[in-house]
Amino acid sequence: MSGSKAKQTGDTPELVRLTVGAEGISHFFPLFQEGVMLDTETGKSVREFLCATLGIDEDYVEGRISTIFLDSKPVDDLDTSIVDDGAVLALSAAMPGLVGATMRRGGYYAAMRSAISYRPGEEHSNVRRGRIRLKLFNMILEEIGPALLRAGVIVRADSLKDVLAGLVRDGFIPAAPTAEYAGDVRIVVEIPAGS
Repeated sequence: MSGSKAKQTGDTPELVRLTVGAEGISHFFPLFQEGVMLDTETGKSVREFLCATLGIDEDYVEGRISTIFLDSKPVDDLDTSIVDDGAVLALSAAMPGLVGATMRRGGYYAAMRSAISYRPGEEHSNVRRGRIRLKLFNMILEEIGPALLRAGVIVRADSLKDVLAGLVRDGFIPAAPTAEYAGDVRIVVEIPAGS
């Protein structure tokens, strides 16, 4: 593990670089379930955000990400649902049971939740820099999470401390960094080829 520290100024979170083998990546998964933050362009549709901003293939979005919540509301239309500054976006593959079928985007039972579904409002910001919280679940977490870790995500310092403690405990890194992190921390995780 290597840790490099950037002085925290204003809204710029401290930077921590980690090198962890592929077998240790699952230690970071609870961060995605809690929600990682991304400093990104906001004011884009969910489809634009996923495909253009995050670089996820459109076929993957259509075929694999079957359940999407934007600000705790299920999303059916990826083109009219806007990811604004401060939004919380949650992504999941198909979930089991009637609840999973009801929450599935464009599914047969979607009409049963029409009262709680995301409806685009008229007050959206134009495209601008902002921060969103992204949550990933089940197979989506395993498939998209590692690429996001390589690119860098922002997490709460106390959550990072828990991950580091687990990596040390399980022998994936020799020791946790001695620096005390506070507030939000930007982590970039390098995964060596062939690990």
